[in-house]
Amino acid sequence: MRTTRRETTRQQPLPNGTAVAVDIAQGQARCRGRIVEADCDGGWLYRIEVATGDACDEHRNEKGDLWVCDFEVRKLSRKEAGTMKRRKPKTAEADTLALAQAIHDHLSPEGVAAVAAHLQALHPSKKKSADRQVVWFHDFLVGLLGDDEYARLSVELGF
Repeated sequence: MRTTRRETTRQQPLPNGTAVAVDIAQGQARCRGRIVEADCDGGWLYRIEVATGDACDEHRNEKGDLWVCDFEVRKLSRKEAGTMKRRKPKTAEADTLALAQAIHDHLSPEGVAAVAAHLQALHPSKKKSADRQVVWFHDFLVGLLGDDEYARLSVELGF
């Protein structure tokens, strides 16, 4: 009796850095990326850094990591992997500083407080990943002002 790929599990995980094609739930989400981490839980699970294709947000965990099963990945050939451009790593600190500078350049403290207050008042959406991002942005804006200044401006503006 012949076994299919879905019925077998690799004895050893694919190494970190391996370029892979990901196909989640038979085409529900497809992307290409690299394996960042492997874990075994009755079968190999891989944490994927997405480079191209679907961002797979609805399949990410609460930390925003994309974990997929062994049978959902296919190792790319050298030729296929060569066509996949690697994203240049950016530091979160540099991105955060650039965002803070852009907000400082374009919004007054009152504007920042108003945006943060409106974000806080939003009802949860149907996508948890979007909600996490809204909460993060609200906290980021409040952090730019400081808790006391945000509270003072919120009262002053009537929020």
